[in-house]
Amino acid sequence: MLRIGDSVERFEDARLLCGRGRFVDDLPAPGQAHLVLLRSSHAHARIRAIQSDAAATMAGVLAVVTGSDLESFGMFSNRIRRSGVDGKPMFEPPRRVLALGTVRYVGEPVAAVVAEDSALARDALEKIVVDYEPLPAIDCIETAIAPDARAVWPEVPGNVAFVFDAGDPTETQRAFASARHVVRLDVRVNRVSAQPIEPRAALAFYDPDEARFTLYASNQTPHGLRDELSRIVRVPANRLQVVAPDVGGAFGMKSNDYSEYALVLWAARRTGRPVRWTGDRSESFVGDHHARDNLWQLALAMDDQHRFLAVQAQSYANLGAYLAYAGTHQATNNVGSLAGVYATQHLHVRVRGVYTNTSSVSPYRGAGRPEALYAMERLIDRAAEQTGIDRMELRRRNL
Repeated sequence: MLRIGDSVERFEDARLLCGRGRFVDDLPAPGQAHLVLLRSSHAHARIRAIQSDAAATMAGVLAVVTGSDLESFGMFSNRIRRSGVDGKPMFEPPRRVLALGTVRYVGEPVAAVVAEDSALARDALEKIVVDYEPLPAIDCIETAIAPDARAVWPEVPGNVAFVFDAGDPTETQRAFASARHVVRLDVRVNRVSAQPIEPRAALAFYDPDEARFTLYASNQTPHGLRDELSRIVRVPANRLQVVAPDVGGAFGMKSNDYSEYALVLWAARRTGRPVRWTGDRSESFVGDHHARDNLWQLALAMDDQHRFLAVQAQSYANLGAYLAYAGTHQATNNVGSLAGVYATQHLHVRVRGVYTNTSSVSPYRGAGRPEALYAMERLIDRAAEQTGIDRMELRRRNL
């Protein structure tokens, strides 16, 4: 019997260390078909036409699907909502399983091919011709918030999706007015891509007698994924089972909902066969949600003993072109405790979420906390440098 304080042995280590893990791509599926995706090569473009007949008529190709075939499907949802610039609910862009009419980032799914094997499916993919009309793209935060910036979404002029405040701006400003030292610093937190050892993967089965789906997915949140796919694919949740076998790394990125999961369900029902999709490394870089990508404008107020009086921060968070399931969360999580372990009397943080023509951004490795703490530690180092105090001593005085 375990008691409080006893060590708890990890039960999966021996199996994984000896190579006996069972990941999605290891699961057998007799009679399986393979699905591959055609992704946008443009950051922003209008889709004039998609010619897929040559692909659809190839021997061994079972199905070709484009956005117009899935108009009855639901949209992906954002689960954490914030207020827009005007205080009203923020605009949530319609994120479809496959692009319809316009693409808004490099890697956005445009079409899919289902075939007898993955090589044949990829050959067929090359037969699909998409007539794009390239449009101006917003590639970064600075471009998005420029006074003359084009709107990623017409519904959001200025590209600021939401404004989030934490702390007391009045008291913080008063503390700055009385400070002996004021230190300012701008910090960039770069965009990252998780890139776990196991890329995302999915395997779908459909039982026509029971009208029931089973989806194996390399995913962190199978229950949430089931509920979201139930709504998107228009099937009752009790007719869809989502199973997460061994997951070869995730880091938050695999907690998201992705088009591939809905597409393999559609394809399994369409073909009457198990359908597998496995991403490769190149696809992961453009197809997986990214993370971080913030700009911080920071200020620290100190008294004549170098004790912290207040912190002000403005953060611009790149959300990408669409909202990931918790895309607003990573931008605002933990900003209220930006000061971390340091005794700071007053704090005010304002976060602006910004739309750009880039991949969606979602939680990764700390979900917003590392970004805030990194910014604060950089600010303290700058304060030590600017005021001539040892940086360790400055920290010690303010613990």
